[in-house]
Amino acid sequence: MRPDKQELIKMLSITDEAELQELYKRAYEIKKAQVGTKVYFRGIIELSNICTKNCYYCGIRSGNPDFPRYTISLEEALREAQWCMNSIMAAW
Repeated sequence: MRPDKQELIKMLSITDEAELQELYKRAYEIKKAQVGTKVYFRGIIELSNICTKNCYYCGIRSGNPDFPRYTISLEEALREAQWCMNSIMAAW
């Protein structure tokens, strides 16, 4: 069962070290039961940070003229993809 707002506030307000350790232990138990203990690599190669949306909360929103924009070339994207593949193969 998911915690409600008050339960979340209570958990985020814990400062006692023993209580924090108990919270971390319980969170780990839940994570382990739900998704296990394997680690997965996942990532993206951003081709651009240009966005036409203007979401108020977002730093790269179109209405923010002070944010530096970029678009990478096909060659850069392929170079990054090759680097990712090499890194994964080296980890095996």
